[in-house]
Amino acid sequence: MNTKMLIIIEGIIIFLGLYFQRFINFASIDIYLYLIMIILLFKYTKDMKSNKNVVIFSLIFALFLSIGTLGLVKISLYGIVKIILSFCFYFLIFRRVLLLIKNKISYLNIQSKNKKISAVKFILVSTLIGFLFFLPYFLKFYPGIITWDSFWQIMQARGETRYSDHHPWIHTLTIKLFYEIGYFFTNSRYGGVAFYTLFQMILVAFAFSYSIFILYKNNVKKWILVALWLFVFLLPFNAYYSITIWKDVVFSCIVLIFAMFLWDKYHNKYDWTLFNKIVFVGLSTLICLFRTNGLFSYMLFLLVLFIVYRKEFFKLKYCLLIVISIVFVVKIPIMSIFNIAKVDFIESLSISSQQIAYVIKQDGKISDSDYKELEKMMDVDDIRSQKHNEFHYHISDPVKCNMRKFNYSNHYLDNNKLSYFKIWVKIGFSNPGKYVKAYVLQTSGYWYYGYGEYRTYGNILTDKMPPPQNLKLDMYVTDHAPKFISKAIDCFMGFNNNMSFIIWPLAMNLYAILIALFIAIERRRNILPYIMFLGIVITLLIATPVSCELRYVYSLFISFPVLLIGTFCNEKER
Repeated sequence: MNTKMLIIIEGIIIFLGLYFQRFINFASIDIYLYLIMIILLFKYTKDMKSNKNVVIFSLIFALFLSIGTLGLVKISLYGIVKIILSFCFYFLIFRRVLLLIKNKISYLNIQSKNKKISAVKFILVSTLIGFLFFLPYFLKFYPGIITWDSFWQIMQARGETRYSDHHPWIHTLTIKLFYEIGYFFTNSRYGGVAFYTLFQMILVAFAFSYSIFILYKNNVKKWILVALWLFVFLLPFNAYYSITIWKDVVFSCIVLIFAMFLWDKYHNKYDWTLFNKIVFVGLSTLICLFRTNGLFSYMLFLLVLFIVYRKEFFKLKYCLLIVISIVFVVKIPIMSIFNIAKVDFIESLSISSQQIAYVIKQDGKISDSDYKELEKMMDVDDIRSQKHNEFHYHISDPVKCNMRKFNYSNHYLDNNKLSYFKIWVKIGFSNPGKYVKAYVLQTSGYWYYGYGEYRTYGNILTDKMPPPQNLKLDMYVTDHAPKFISKAIDCFMGFNNNMSFIIWPLAMNLYAILIALFIAIERRRNILPYIMFLGIVITLLIATPVSCELRYVYSLFISFPVLLIGTFCNEKER
């Protein structure tokens, strides 16, 4: 088949894909805009040949975007045909886009000679100014944004309830440290929480400033750095998260610093000095301890380090041994000595329990014996009842709470874990289509751009909220900002929240990291700075409790701009 015929077939598939994805309507101007886009893609990529990297990444993007439509279509012959056509369409489109990126990256110049500035001076001034930009939000949401998760950790920090590893114990101890210092100086529980919030604001401002300094040091043009600085410090999401007492914020800042530390080290081909090794050990340990999925993401990092960069692995063998030893000692003997409550078994069943619940609700195939066994593990009738007509398949909390009620009284599930997994597998074999759709509904917010609205802000505790059962709620978020500033922040946050769904779907964070990784591979750069982020997404695909919440991929959101810019920098010769 000649080249012209292949181009015609490819064009037809792309056009049909646009039509079936409802990107074009013959009664609107969209068709002309998309046709212009396709013609331009063909024009600038007509003489380029695909390589292995282009094919692999095009397949990854096509898989994400075509499978994601399962949440929007019925599983039928027409639906399957539509998904196959969508896969071909997205593969061909991304093949062209990646070919264009591959061809143009070597011509894009984002560097110039920057004046040498002390790292301490640059980072200190930037952190201070950024902190001042966050300050109005701190006054509006004094003493910091407290959600239910935040309040639970604050209660542990105050010694009013038992320590639990449901939220990382190390993060709870960090809250306790600053709470105690703040309480000592102010003699107020609000002052204690405010002191921790101020620490977190400084940490966020420092992480942004450090990453921008690394780009400045590597001669990225000043106007790009100024635009990036204004973006990260003026964006309401970042200001809001800087004062939100969540583990996700601290963890994301640590990951950003770690990624930029590695990028700078390998970009400039620095040796592993004693100082660099100490920084590596410290950041690695914090990543493993400040989120549960941080530990699993770090294991993927170690695997890639061992397989792809074995010489580096053996250079760092003692550092890695120290990291693993510290994490092991903290996670097992120390937490046992302090009697830290472990996360229950049900908490790890987010995906599987949602799949079973979906089959039950959709009247799927379940044998009588399996049904009777399920009735010992969950309230099946409650899941099938009328009040669950609007069942939220994007969050696993309702199903897990349902199962906890049963397990709390008889511990049947704790004592029959193998039986649960056998039933889960059997039901899956009988209802493969429903399992796949339930999985897509539960996870697609992180990898499918068409998911729609996603959750950005947490539920803030105010004095207007009803008191929860068996919980003494004695702290609220109060507004101390001048009225005009408070109203301006409300408008700014509302506009930012509404526009984010249109301009920046949650899955775009993953796509941006993948494109940065693609460029790094094409330019033969070290890929280690990008691996942690892939590990974070993989852990979400395995056990996410929520399908569409920004805080779970906040590390990707704040990291992709600097990493993407960094991929266009030319490496220095040793």
